Amino acid sequence: MAFSLVDGAVPSNAAQEPESLPQIFNTDPIDAFVARLYLDVLRRGYDPEGLQFWADLLRTRTITGASAAYEFFFSQELSRIGLDNSSFIDTLYKALMNRVADPEGKAYWLDLMDAGLPREDVFAGFANSVEFENLCDASGITRGTFHPANGGYAQVFIKRLYLTTLERPADPEGIEFWLGHLGAGMTGALIAHEFIFSEEMENRELSDEGFIEILYNAMMGRPSDQAGIDFWAALMKNGATKQVVFANFVYTSEFEWICKSHGIARGTPPAPPRPAGRLAGKIIFLDPGHGTSGSPGAAGYNEAVAMLGLARRIKPLLEAHDAEVILTRDTATNYHLAARCAQINIRALEEVRNTRTDAISISEINRLIGLMQGIMRSPVSEGSRLMNTEPFRATRVIHPDLRRVFEYQNNPVIRDNFLVISLHSNATANGSTSVRGGEAYYISPGEFANTRTYYSGYSYTSQSWNFGNIILNGIDRTGIPRRSNGLRAANYMIIREINVPAVLVENGFHTNASDRALLSSPAFMDRLADAYLQAVLSYFR
Repeated sequence: MAFSLVDGAVPSNAAQEPESLPQIFNTDPIDAFVARLYLDVLRRGYDPEGLQFWADLLRTRTITGASAAYEFFFSQELSRIGLDNSSFIDTLYKALMNRVADPEGKAYWLDLMDAGLPREDVFAGFANSVEFENLCDASGITRGTFHPANGGYAQVFIKRLYLTTLERPADPEGIEFWLGHLGAGMTGALIAHEFIFSEEMENRELSDEGFIEILYNAMMGRPSDQAGIDFWAALMKNGATKQVVFANFVYTSEFEWICKSHGIARGTPPAPPRPAGRLAGKIIFLDPGHGTSGSPGAAGYNEAVAMLGLARRIKPLLEAHDAEVILTRDTATNYHLAARCAQINIRALEEVRNTRTDAISISEINRLIGLMQGIMRSPVSEGSRLMNTEPFRATRVIHPDLRRVFEYQNNPVIRDNFLVISLHSNATANGSTSVRGGEAYYISPGEFANTRTYYSGYSYTSQSWNFGNIILNGIDRTGIPRRSNGLRAANYMIIREINVPAVLVENGFHTNASDRALLSSPAFMDRLADAYLQAVLSYFR
C-alpha cells in the first residue's frame, strides 16, 4: 500500500487547509469520509494525493471503512501526537460516530480501558458499531468488521464480560477457555448467561438496579439510562426474576448487533430453571402385580396387563412433579417377587448410605446391597435363602442379613421420602361375582400374628396405613367403592420383605362385572391414575 499511515509514510504535497473541507463534504461522500479521518483523527487537513489514494481504495471496495479508519488511528503520525485514553475515546466518537461523546458512554469505555482493555479492542467496539455502519452506508462504502490482531474480535466480547460482570481483566486461560466454547458452537447468549449468573457475579450481592446496570454494560455495550433502570427495577419489584430480565436483554437489537459484529451467534437464553416440583426428592416404586404367564383375569381381562397399563399412566404424572418413579417391571413378563423386593431394598439402602459418614456402616451397607443384587440375579435360590418366599412359612425367623437391611431402613430419609405401591385387582376365592370394591393392605406385626413371629420391628405401619386410607378414598371417588373392611394388615411378600412405607392395593374385583368394565376402560384408568397422583401428593404434603 503506497500510503500506509501505520508505517508513517505521509505524502509530501502541502496539506489542504481545514477551512476548505466543507467543499469536499458537499461534493463526494467518499472523499468527505476520508477528509473527516484526516481532520478528526490526525487533526490536520488532507493532502490531495492522500485523499485520492484512500478514496479510490474505498470506492473500489479494496478496503473497508473499518480498515481505513484503523490505518489512521494506529498510524505513527497519531502515535506522535500522544493521545491519552480520554482523548483517544473522544476521537473515536468524533471520527467513527460523527458526534461528541456522551458522558455515560465515555465513562464506560474509560472504565474498560482502565481495567486493561487494549486500544485495538476499544477501536473494534466503535468500528463494528451500528453508528459507524450508518456512517459508512451514508458515505457509500462497506463498513467491514475489524478483528484485533490479538486473536479476533470475539476476544473483545469475552473481555467485556469479564470487566463488566466480574470487575476484573480476563486471564489468558479464561479467554482460551471461552474461545474454545465459541469455536464449539456456544452462543453469545449462553456465554453471557454463564458470566452473569456465575458464583463470582453472585458474590457481588448487587441490588436490582446494580444488576440491571451490569446487563446494560455487558449486553448493550453502554451505560443504562434512568428510564431503563426505572422500568426494569419496577418489573423486578413486581416479581420478574433476574432470569426473565436477562432473557429480555438477549432479545434486544443491541445485543444481537454486538454478537453479530463480534462474529458470534446470538442464540437464545437458556430456559429459566423450573421450580422444584412438590415431589422432588421422593422415591416411589410402582409394582404392577404378577406377570403375563398365569396372570389372574376374567372374561378377557388380564390383571397383569391392566396393572402395567395403570403403572405406566401413573409414572409420568408423578414425574411431572419431579418424583423419582421406578417400576418393578416395565414389560409384560413375569418377574419374581424376591427380585422385586431386592430391587426396592437396594434403592432404599443406597439412599441410607448417602446419610452415613462412618466407613464401617458404609462398608456393611455395600455388602448388603451386594446380597440383594445376588437375589436379583438368582431370585429362586438366593431369594429363598435370604427371604421368606411364597408360600410364607410362619415358623421361619428372618435371616440375619435381611434383619440388618431392615434395621438400616429404619431411617428418617426412608420415612420421609419412600413409598411402595403394589398394584393389583382382586378376585373372589369362592366364585362369587357380586363382591366388588377397593382394598389396601399394609404390614403390621401388632395386627397380624404371623408377621409378628417373622419380624416384629417393621417401622412404617402408620405411614402405610395412612397412604392406604388416602388411596382407597381416592379410588372410591372414581367409581369403584371402598369396601367397609378394605384397609387392613396382611403379610403379602411385596410388603413383608422390605421395611419401607408400602401398600398393596386391590383396585376393585375383576370377578365383578361392574369393576371389570371400569378397569377395562382407558378413560377410567386415566381417572384412576389421577387418583393415585392426588393420593401421593396428599400423602407427602
